[in-house]
Amino acid sequence: MSDDEADPELIALLRSHLGLDAQPSAHVITSSTGILADAEYIYNNSIDVSISMSGTHSAATELYNQFTSRSYSAKSWNDHPLHPTLGDERWDEEAMVRFIFTMDLLNFSFWSELSAEERWQVEWRGKKWTGYSGMVAGLRRGVEEGRDLTDSGAWQKEGLGGGETGEGMPMLNERCEVLREAGKVLREASRRAG
Repeated sequence: MSDDEADPELIALLRSHLGLDAQPSAHVITSSTGILADAEYIYNNSIDVSISMSGTHSAATELYNQFTSRSYSAKSWNDHPLHPTLGDERWDEEAMVRFIFTMDLLNFSFWSELSAEERWQVEWRGKKWTGYSGMVAGLRRGVEEGRDLTDSGAWQKEGLGGGETGEGMPMLNERCEVLREAGKVLREASRRAG
């Protein structure tokens, strides 16, 4: 056995010690995406990753309680002051789908160690917004200024991430790469569709 190979006896000992030596379940997972089957494989075969069943149950219960207590729905989407509303000027069904798709692509990691006054923020309609809200405000402001950043043909670095402070949008290069990759996939799908 080389240094790069895992020692099966050591793995068995670690699994046993960590309570990870359970056999795979006999039930069949029917998810069409394969995500549940992949998660089950990782759960049953991983040494460095474990899933706390009590933690999972607790998190699921908390999420369920939050969703039911706040009554999340299409209406609650419309209640957010930055989200566009179907039927508003410029917002038909296609524009809404493009906006939500773009927003979802860009919605990750807005962490900053700077104070609220110094961190990246976007001013839109007289108010300054940070984090997720700053990103949404930036998209809305771009649409109003004629730079529709929700159009996959316009997904480029220019116009994305501008703010009112010295700090740029966190992870701007990574966000641009996500947009470029999504644009590439959309173009390829469109070409295949004919």
